[in-house]
Amino acid sequence: MFMLKDIQFALRMLAKNLGFSALTVTVIALGIGLSVFLFSMFNTILFKDLPFKDGDRLIQINKFQNNNYVWGGLNLHDFEEVRSALNHLATFAAYQDTSVTVVSSDGARRFESVSAEAEFFGFTSTTPLIGRTFTPEETQTGNHLVAVINYDLWQNLYGGQPDILNKTIRLGSYNHQIIGVMPKGYAFPENASIWYPLTHKYQQIARENAPAVYGVGMLDKGVTAEQVNAALVPVMQRIALRHPKTNSGVTARVSSFALADMDNGIAVVYVLQIAAALILLLASINVGNLLFSRAVERNKETAIRVALGAPRYRLMSQLLWESAIICCIGGAIGFLLMGWGLDLTSAIVPTFFKDPLPFWWIFSIDAFTIQLFLSALLFTFLFAGVLPAWKSTSTDFNAVLRDGTRGAQSKGTSKLNKCLVVSEIFISLVILIAASTAVVGAYNASHADFGIDITNTTVAKVELDQTRYNTPEDRIAFVQKLQALLEADSSIAQVAFSTSLPGEWSAIHAVEIEGEEYQRDSLLNYPQVNFVRTTAGSLSKLGIGLKNGRYFNTGDDTLGKNTAIVSQRFAEQYLANSNAIGQRVKLHINSNKETDWLTIVGVVANTLQGAPENKQSEQPTIYRPFGQMPHFSTSVAIRSSADFKTTEAVLRSAIASIDPQLPAYYVQTYDALIKRLGAPLRFISSIFFVFGIAAVALSTSGIYGVMANTISQKTQEIGVKRALGALDSRITNELLWSGTKQLLLGGLPGALIGCAMGYALAKVLAVPTTLILIVAALMITIVALVVVVAIYVPTRHALKMEPSDALRYE
Repeated sequence: MFMLKDIQFALRMLAKNLGFSALTVTVIALGIGLSVFLFSMFNTILFKDLPFKDGDRLIQINKFQNNNYVWGGLNLHDFEEVRSALNHLATFAAYQDTSVTVVSSDGARRFESVSAEAEFFGFTSTTPLIGRTFTPEETQTGNHLVAVINYDLWQNLYGGQPDILNKTIRLGSYNHQIIGVMPKGYAFPENASIWYPLTHKYQQIARENAPAVYGVGMLDKGVTAEQVNAALVPVMQRIALRHPKTNSGVTARVSSFALADMDNGIAVVYVLQIAAALILLLASINVGNLLFSRAVERNKETAIRVALGAPRYRLMSQLLWESAIICCIGGAIGFLLMGWGLDLTSAIVPTFFKDPLPFWWIFSIDAFTIQLFLSALLFTFLFAGVLPAWKSTSTDFNAVLRDGTRGAQSKGTSKLNKCLVVSEIFISLVILIAASTAVVGAYNASHADFGIDITNTTVAKVELDQTRYNTPEDRIAFVQKLQALLEADSSIAQVAFSTSLPGEWSAIHAVEIEGEEYQRDSLLNYPQVNFVRTTAGSLSKLGIGLKNGRYFNTGDDTLGKNTAIVSQRFAEQYLANSNAIGQRVKLHINSNKETDWLTIVGVVANTLQGAPENKQSEQPTIYRPFGQMPHFSTSVAIRSSADFKTTEAVLRSAIASIDPQLPAYYVQTYDALIKRLGAPLRFISSIFFVFGIAAVALSTSGIYGVMANTISQKTQEIGVKRALGALDSRITNELLWSGTKQLLLGGLPGALIGCAMGYALAKVLAVPTTLILIVAALMITIVALVVVVAIYVPTRHALKMEPSDALRYE
């Protein structure tokens, strides 16, 4: 009965002041919605266990060099030594993450694939929908070629035919017998469509020719990844001692599949999670302050009720029901906001990547999200409801009745208000500095100069089959034929070929400069450069400016010649004291393969290889004519007066006329390629921006609300001071000084921690340290202005009252 009356009373009080109710509900909705959305999103991407039996024990072993993640994995010989030395894993197997050309009656297409040992499928305890997986015997070289395909490939390429086990699939130049179809949604380890046996055996391959492989393992029960990593240290040290040239600085680490290639990017995730937690705390502080201020305003009413015999628990019950209703309505709206954010993320994130997303990236409201939401709602209720209710009912109501007004502010209340302001200043500065750093990093990346002209340009990749194009002459002939066919089309103005176009990731190799001395025990002692092979005339067609010397000509673009062009950055870093033209360099492709001495014939403008925020993008670059060292993989850039679809059709037709078994893949406009590079960073910075706006709105309203309420409660005190002759300027200065002290108490630690978080982001986003300091100074100025306005406006309002009116103010 009492509970029903308390709920009715709470509803009447909320309806009595709809503006207050709407404000508190909105603050809670923003705090819970934003924070739970972000934690849910990153849990899906990085921290969620894979959806398999014992998925929390599944790990991947990866290669690092000088603490930087190395794509491709460990040398097969190193992997075998690691496998024999580790005893913390129940099972352990090797695999290669690849892509293959599938040739069918509809043409040729590229699919993500995995070449793995027979134990690979056992890690996921998943039974094929049809057929079986491959056996250890089928991983032996020379045995019958077999493959397992995923559900989508079975449906789309074979129409879901029930006799699929009688079919073959052509991977490159060879037919493979289909022996199994995996269940719908299965794409382990990331986004694979096809699995076939890994036939490489380390006993049959020399170390220098051995491929790189990843390791997949299942931790023994009770064993942690940290224990395995500790055991890996002496193993990798022993290998480095025996093979210093290739393994100096090389380590191996295990992690979950989701965290495998995060590298330094995990710092951005942790900073965002801290910001999300602070947003929730800021929202809770704001609502708690609003509810407490409202309770203080009703102190006289509450004191009279206490004097008439109302028990404290009833007073607390009414206040708690009021905050509970606010939290529930705000939480429900926040839940809807969070769900909308996850739906939006599901639609946006696939556009960031050329390949299918990892199979576990399903952005939805799962059990973790619901648990997190309920935890956030409970925290908000305790912080914004229970604490204010307890504090407000702990007031000395006898003193309130003796004072006879609502204006008296107790010492404890005054301290609490100051703590609230200090907390909001601290939190807002931390979030604002971190958010601004991310926004600056995204802006710099989106406006980066790649050093090229991308106007009306279509790009694509072509991968030549290593069996049918096994000689350099074959690879050169293909590129020449394709270029001739494309240039014969009237709509195409220019065609350029390069193993890595600006904006694409390139190979990194050690370079030796003639006349310089190096410690030859490790390739890490040599300068590291981006290495790109390009056809004659391609650099000028791409708009890469010539700074000195000349471009490659057709005389360079043949086997047996040894010329090179270097970027301006290479010349400035390594040849600053002399003219680069005529000097010679040698590339070390690996520990046992190096080029002849290459004569530098030109210096060109700097370009960016890969994403602009990545440190590889600004490494010096060395170009060599494609015809001197033809590769199986090449990118083609086509500048055309026709639209994209027409240009794509011309390209595919030209390739098909040369070799119907070759697909063009990753076909897109150059502008789309560049935008996709920065899309993930822009998305993250957008989240930071939203958090920053929320922090500004919450902190501004919170600081202003607390300050205005504090000064309002000092109205009688101000009236007394003025009646005794105090000048208005002195009263204003006293209040401003009080606010300045609170600004310093919250601002200094907030600025320090904000700058620390900004620095962590800057290392990943390539933001200069000086910019962080400028951002911090600007954010401190903004928050300081908020504090000044929050003090000055209510103070001027109080000073406009006559002292006699102020003394009677309630």
